[in-house]
Amino acid sequence: MNNNWTKKRYLRRVNNLRLWNENPRLDPSDVYYTTKDYVDGMFRNENDRDDFVSLAKSIVDNGFLSLDPVVVWKNEKGQYVVAEGNRRVAVLKLLQEPQKAPESIRRVFVAFSSKIDKSQYEKISVCVAPSFEECIWYINQRHEAKSTQKRWGRENYMIWISNLYTRFGKDINRIKSFTGAAESDIIKIICVLNLKEKLTQELTGKLTKEELNLMKSPAFPITTFERVVNNPQAKDFFKMSFEGLQVKVKADYDSFLNAFAVFLHRLMLPRTDEEYLDSRKLNTSEAIANMLQQLPDVKEGDGDISFGDNELSSNNQSQYTQMNSKDNKSGRNLDIEINNPNRAHLIPRELEIVTNDYRLKTLFGELKKLSGRTYPNVSCASLRVFLDISVRNYIQDNGWKEELVRTNKSRDFEKIELSTRLNFLSTKVQVKKIKEILIMLTNHQNEFSINTLNRYIHSNDTYIIDRVFVNRFWDFMLPLLKELSGISEIL
Repeated sequence: MNNNWTKKRYLRRVNNLRLWNENPRLDPSDVYYTTKDYVDGMFRNENDRDDFVSLAKSIVDNGFLSLDPVVVWKNEKGQYVVAEGNRRVAVLKLLQEPQKAPESIRRVFVAFSSKIDKSQYEKISVCVAPSFEECIWYINQRHEAKSTQKRWGRENYMIWISNLYTRFGKDINRIKSFTGAAESDIIKIICVLNLKEKLTQELTGKLTKEELNLMKSPAFPITTFERVVNNPQAKDFFKMSFEGLQVKVKADYDSFLNAFAVFLHRLMLPRTDEEYLDSRKLNTSEAIANMLQQLPDVKEGDGDISFGDNELSSNNQSQYTQMNSKDNKSGRNLDIEINNPNRAHLIPRELEIVTNDYRLKTLFGELKKLSGRTYPNVSCASLRVFLDISVRNYIQDNGWKEELVRTNKSRDFEKIELSTRLNFLSTKVQVKKIKEILIMLTNHQNEFSINTLNRYIHSNDTYIIDRVFVNRFWDFMLPLLKELSGISEIL
């Protein structure tokens, strides 16, 4: 990999630098639109907030030093996104506009801002990476476990590997080539995260709402959880194993969940509680064994229960590629699903989505699996919802919300109809193809119009919706959806 780009610096306006919504310091289940959202997301606890304020004070007192470079890349929209240096750029943004700071630090930043010459912070020197993939190498040098520089905690690193796993289409070889991480560590991380995600889904009713929310957030003590579930005695106790990328459970499932519910409850208790568990109390195999004896028994099960990823492993990516291009039994090429109206599912398998919006991400995943032949009406209704959420996010992400409200003389953004939002976007976007789709969507005479979707949901007309029509509607909107919601073709 040619890393000569790291030696060059370019001046860029701070206000033109976009913070990275996949930064592993942020909670991936949250959505980030404004600078305030991003800064709030960086504060997992008081120490994080104090460190952020200390960083700001250092910049105010000593100036902004670019010895440790801010690294950006140019995304498909032509925007410069910060891969490394998000906290520093966030500080500079708030020094320019302190009124946008979270309430907990707003007064401090108003005071800081009054002490500086803002013109000195309008532009900074940055390294411009040729692509996000080039950024991955640099980010990993800064934060992976062997780094000698200030790095992420284990939980941040696990989120980072998980993000790459999704971005690279579950290709572990690519993660290894970019990060240098050991294959065994990548697999363990994916299994641990798969287990945590499954427990979060299954323990509704056994844990409180607050505990379930904590499990979804970066504040969850993932390092302690990881230490326990990777312990051989714990695996024997829970009657589970990690086989490849799958978690396999040979226990009675209800007793398995009950035992985990008690363990997780204790893991998330206040530190002052006598039952609270942390890494210090579970720092040896003996301590873990003693803790396991205090949990409800896990009974033998009648059969195996498996969850996680079973379609890929670290050494079968080439097989995966072949399966997507060729039918191994017949030797014929499989049909490409993009623009194929006869495909089985609404969303072609060649597409992926990178987004922090939980609704879009899960809806996208479900629609890739949903049979359009069996459930064409569900597909049609979901298409309307997917478009609505994408438009909403895009308007807010570009800072156009207030302008839209003002233009429509409305006090409530939520009450502005989708058709009005689409008309508004048609005046904002510059790409000709996207503008054309927006105009056609708002033309009621067009076969693929928002009116068609609205009438299907809101009117009493009788509609016959079939898989081919819904697939064609998706294909018509795909260039727009790529722009709005982070959809792209799998590399």
